[in-house]
Amino acid sequence: MSVIIPTLNEAEFVSPLIKALNRQTFQDFEVLIVDGGKHGPSVDDTVSIARKMGVHVIAATFQSVSEARSIGMTNAYGNLLVFTEADTLPPSNWLQLIINEFDDATIAVAGAGVPFDASSLVCLEYAIYNALRIIMGKLPNPFRHVSASAYNIVVRKWAYQKVGGFEPDMLPNDDGILGRKLMFIGNTKFSPNTATYISTRRWRKEGFLKTNLHYLYVAENFLNFLAPLLAPLKKRWGRFEKA
Repeated sequence: MSVIIPTLNEAEFVSPLIKALNRQTFQDFEVLIVDGGKHGPSVDDTVSIARKMGVHVIAATFQSVSEARSIGMTNAYGNLLVFTEADTLPPSNWLQLIINEFDDATIAVAGAGVPFDASSLVCLEYAIYNALRIIMGKLPNPFRHVSASAYNIVVRKWAYQKVGGFEPDMLPNDDGILGRKLMFIGNTKFSPNTATYISTRRWRKEGFLKTNLHYLYVAENFLNFLAPLLAPLKKRWGRFEKA
């Protein structure tokens, strides 16, 4: 198992995340931090902090976070790729619960995100979102859909390679598109049992309205018929970068 974390100037968050991973009850895994952006590696202490804590760091220039994740996959030794983000705080049994969700037929498991720093309103939105993900994952085909988020998705390495991984030109919905592609080649599922704690700094940085427009854009991942309705919003707001 390989835990892959893309970073760029995440000195505030990387140490708590690594400590949380070190506390995992399941211990047969590696951690790969893939650090960098369009202008090179982090300019803060992200890389030095991670290396001092014994984590393998790949620092370079990447055109997108999707590319960074794919570089992590290329360098991973594990057959299970665990993708998460720097501002998450997984509970100590997170990886064990993920292992429990996999059987021979399962190629990917998407997990929930539970905010640890959000207002009551934002927590309510995430609760509704996670409930919708459970419902969509249980519908019969062709309505069934497994919603994937980059802060908590686990994929068998061969399956990731077969579908081409994350698509950089599909940001910010590259994770949702990956989940959709995986559904065509094998059994995927959404599991609320494998939830991790996540930051909602996007809401503070971009504001309530713009962040919700971002998630409305991503709603195409659930409902393809929304695409024509969302076209004017995309033109107005453009693509949203990860916080």
